[in-house]
Amino acid sequence: HKLPDRVVFVRGSVPDDSSAFSKEKGVASVAVQAADFHMWGSHSSELPLKLRGEFCASVWPLVQRARDFKKPCPERVVSMSNSLFVASRRRLLATPKDVWMALGALLSDAEAKPDAGALVDYA
Repeated sequence: HKLPDRVVFVRGSVPDDSSAFSKEKGVASVAVQAADFHMWGSHSSELPLKLRGEFCASVWPLVQRARDFKKPCPERVVSMSNSLFVASRRRLLATPKDVWMALGALLSDAEAKPDAGALVDYA
């Protein structure tokens, strides 16, 4: 596999001077390098109630398959705004390929599901 040990996913909205990029506490820190997953954001945000049904129908099944559990879709879904995250190669490769393919298909169909990107932010 040609993945690096850590992959950093950064939104275009994250400012260059974000503390997430600092050597002491950011993506280069020892604590982050030892973790399988780490996330930053400017503040927490809750999935709008009007999107919960679509989240539970299209995104939650992917989360269940990726994590190999059968928990019901949560009543309250929270994420971080202006987020970026770091995932280890091990964590990325542990996610079944069909989940990645389904995620790509979901995000590619922007006309049919204009809120798909926002929904995935909460996965």
